[in-house]
Amino acid sequence: MLWFSRPLPNFLTIGRDFEANTSHNWSIRSFRRFPIVKLWANRRAKGGQQRVARFKGVGLVVDRLIVDEILRATISGATKPFVCRLNDDQLYVLKGRSAQARGCIAEVVAAALGRAFSLPIPSFALADVPLPLVEAMPEARSSLGHGVAFASQYVDGLQPLSISAMGPSWEHTLARVFLFDHWIMNEDRTGTEHGGNPNLFFRSERQDVVVIDHNLAFDPTYNPENNVKLHICREFWHQTSQDMLQLTILKSEMLEVLGSLESVFECLPAEWIDMEPAFIPKIEETLHRCERDQFWSEIKW
Repeated sequence: MLWFSRPLPNFLTIGRDFEANTSHNWSIRSFRRFPIVKLWANRRAKGGQQRVARFKGVGLVVDRLIVDEILRATISGATKPFVCRLNDDQLYVLKGRSAQARGCIAEVVAAALGRAFSLPIPSFALADVPLPLVEAMPEARSSLGHGVAFASQYVDGLQPLSISAMGPSWEHTLARVFLFDHWIMNEDRTGTEHGGNPNLFFRSERQDVVVIDHNLAFDPTYNPENNVKLHICREFWHQTSQDMLQLTILKSEMLEVLGSLESVFECLPAEWIDMEPAFIPKIEETLHRCERDQFWSEIKW
């Protein structure tokens, strides 16, 4: 039986908001009795207890799950992600120590807001990685680490999307991807006839696209000119940017999504915020740029 290095809550009910009772330790086996609880854990209350409650934003739920099994490292990825099975019996791609707290915060905020902005971003969760699991796998110990990680639901059968394969049926989605990356100051989605790093995938089974990888978002060195020239979706934004009615609708949607920002911040683990205390105000400042004319003029074609 695997035991956690810190106590997990003694859940008294299912499907309600409740406080944690930290008087007991919890094993993976005992936690499986409660496989459907959707939770977020935020800042620690006085006395060292961890407050646990349900989080719901604009059509969003952030789960707090536990890693049951570390399966393998992914083939690629600078943050050295791992494919893991969590206690909801689903596969996820986890980023932890190598992504650092800043990268994990960026992933959660971007995934939450992006899904609210109708982007095809996979479901995500916060995942507790038990120490005994990573101790048994040296590679995971150094790059994933134990504690809280960002978990993006694993999507099978993905192929990198090239410019030549981008069709008009995805026009509105791809234009939104460009705008979203400008909003979150993300230059890490490039594509030209010579290649690039699209972080944009095609799923042949459903004939749709999947958007991932936002750990480099909210970049203080962001240059909008680079996205205008190199972003893989730039041509689709070019068409949308000429439509004033569509721009008005998009701005309205973005302002509505901003209304859930504080709730997204509330779901972030305290340990991440403690390591990056100045990052939250920076994210808030970044996202409120959409209220100003300069934001739109920077990507005007």
